[in-house]
Amino acid sequence: MKALEEQLSMAMTLNQEKDAEVTELQKQLKQQSQKEAASGKSTKALEAQVERHRRAAEAARAALAANEQQLKELSKEAAKADKDRHLVEQESRTRNVRLQRALEEVERYKQLLQEVKSQGQEVRDVARSDHSRALAELKRLERQRGELLAVLRKQAKLIDVLRRQRAHLEAARLLAFTEDEFMRTLDTGA
Repeated sequence: MKALEEQLSMAMTLNQEKDAEVTELQKQLKQQSQKEAASGKSTKALEAQVERHRRAAEAARAALAANEQQLKELSKEAAKADKDRHLVEQESRTRNVRLQRALEEVERYKQLLQEVKSQGQEVRDVARSDHSRALAELKRLERQRGELLAVLRKQAKLIDVLRRQRAHLEAARLLAFTEDEFMRTLDTGA
């Protein structure tokens, strides 16, 4: 019986140890359950956080894609603006060159106009002096014409006088011939 008692005592000690072990294991299980519950909460919190981070990452990716698209569009617009600026600068340079040429032409035409004006003044002066000379020449020629007409009139009068004198001379010669004949006739008849 002692052996039984010892066995019983050993069994009880073993039972107590097993009870302590069970209690310990239950404690551990409870702690484990609490840890698991906490871990579950933590996992759920982590999963929620992971989901939030995933959504944030997707939103960030979407924002990045939108920003990249916007950057591409801005790059295209910048390239177009640069091209337009280059075209405007080129047109501006072309316009400036044309303007410069036009200004040079205007200056050249101004000089030509000034030369023409001065030549015109010279021509007017020459024309005025030529006109004065021509008027003087015209007056001289008119005076000569008047003198020539006067000479022609005098000449016509002289011709008329000479014709009359000739007619008188012829008449006198005829008369002289007739008188000579008359005298001869008288001389022959006497």
